[in-house]
Amino acid sequence: MSSIYFGNGHPVAKKVVNIVTKSLRITMPTLAMKLSRKVLMQPVQRKNTWPKEVEKTECITRHGVAKIYKFGEGKPIWLVHGWSGSGYQFWPLMQKLADKGFSTITFDLPAHGYSEGELSSLPKMIQAFDDISGAIEAPGMVIAHSMGASVIANSQWFKNYNNDIMLIAPLLKTYDLLQETVNRTGFDQVLFERIIQEVYEQDKMQVSKLDASKHFINFNGNIKMIHDVDDKFAPIAESRVLAKDAGAELYITTNLGHGKILRSTKVSSLV
Repeated sequence: MSSIYFGNGHPVAKKVVNIVTKSLRITMPTLAMKLSRKVLMQPVQRKNTWPKEVEKTECITRHGVAKIYKFGEGKPIWLVHGWSGSGYQFWPLMQKLADKGFSTITFDLPAHGYSEGELSSLPKMIQAFDDISGAIEAPGMVIAHSMGASVIANSQWFKNYNNDIMLIAPLLKTYDLLQETVNRTGFDQVLFERIIQEVYEQDKMQVSKLDASKHFINFNGNIKMIHDVDDKFAPIAESRVLAKDAGAELYITTNLGHGKILRSTKVSSLV
């Protein structure tokens, strides 16, 4: 899905994509759905080598075996990745937090990193997170990047959590981003709607209703947010609105984009 997310929507390319996807839907519907699942539901599965000192365990979730990673000693902090991410993205931050006296726990959600699965979706990530949350030590703080913000906000676990949260480049309205991407790239709207319906039939969650903002607005704990003005993936405008509506602290960076911000010293300094 990352490739279609970052498509530039050039008029010629958009027209070609629309013609090809619509033609496939009409002439070869089974193949069209198979390809649509790969485009919309198959994250980039990055597999990096963890250092030996990181404790590795696993948890059986309703969407397969999830890999869990722990580092350091002290008050636990959970680190939740987003789409096409992995727990390993947090490794530089985990080292900094260990130096500050914290332990950190992260994990690979379905079809990400070393966890099982080929296809994923926001509902699958939410459900797996709920399963994982019951198998690991309760946190004093949760740090979520990108779609990880929507994962925690829409989970059952979040309803009983009142401690600190830090949102890094949060993606709060996944469905809106998907729809905007379909419009920009020319991907066939009917195929998109069929994929969304299929996700609902499988996981009984409406992607269009998984807006993280409303949950954070009603959150009783402390929220800090950090977002880069040059983020091309998660709109900073949404973070500005949430910061105002939820009374959250918003820290703005420059020249870091959506990924490099995870390695920013600003993140560890806010913990």
